[in-house]
Amino acid sequence: MVAFNQKTDFIIAPWLRKAIHRELKPGECILGHTAWLNLGLLAMDKCTLFGNRFTVLGALHKTGTGFDNCIFVSDKNVANMIKYGKTHLKPNQISIIFVKDKPGYFPKEVATNIENAIWNVSVVPRNGLGSNILATLKDINTIFMLTVALCLTLSALLTWAIFSAIINERKKEIGVMRAIGAKNKHIIRAFVLEVFLLGAIGSALGAGAGTYLAVYFSRIFILFRDMPAGLTTPDRIGIALVGIAVGTGVCLLGALAPIIKIKKMEPLTAIKES
Repeated sequence: MVAFNQKTDFIIAPWLRKAIHRELKPGECILGHTAWLNLGLLAMDKCTLFGNRFTVLGALHKTGTGFDNCIFVSDKNVANMIKYGKTHLKPNQISIIFVKDKPGYFPKEVATNIENAIWNVSVVPRNGLGSNILATLKDINTIFMLTVALCLTLSALLTWAIFSAIINERKKEIGVMRAIGAKNKHIIRAFVLEVFLLGAIGSALGAGAGTYLAVYFSRIFILFRDMPAGLTTPDRIGIALVGIAVGTGVCLLGALAPIIKIKKMEPLTAIKES
């Protein structure tokens, strides 16, 4: 159970602002993800802790840290917990203090300075786990973006090659349409519609498969399973729609050059060449 000062805390308070959009009041608590699953409590349920009744406001997202097993309350509850509960706590007693160092300072150096200044205090500097994970995710994101850019370029080139071949094979058809009075804009409109439908259908299938694989792999990979992804169903739908729009746009862009060549075709020449 963690009782913390909400005015100075920078570890838990940001979660609370996101979860309940205000500070905890006396007699209120919020649960870590694992504690919530183990206790089976729902929002607004009542529970008794250290002789005090608390109202559960909700649970935090999974973090993959020890905080998942904690119950968080305001430090304003400590006096009543000491008075009515069976605890070895004493007034004004503090078990742990988190120190946030400014940019440019090294945690180990700060820890050494604190221990030298206060001899009866033990300082445990933060290890590089968090920063290593962030660096790894940043590298993964960079590789992912480069891969996406390469795939989009190859998709545009592939679309260009396919529709160049299609238009060459359908020269006679285009020539006949022009000969019977069809205008360039009508023919171009027909090809653009064809590209749009093919691109939209293919992009929709790709977005659906991608969303499924993203959800599936997020449950398998430990790196992603033990941290909140922060993606809700509306977020995933929004990403899928953006993917469909981008995929369709790439198809239209790739087919643009072959379709423009239709304007330069002479009806009689197109029929003879076919």
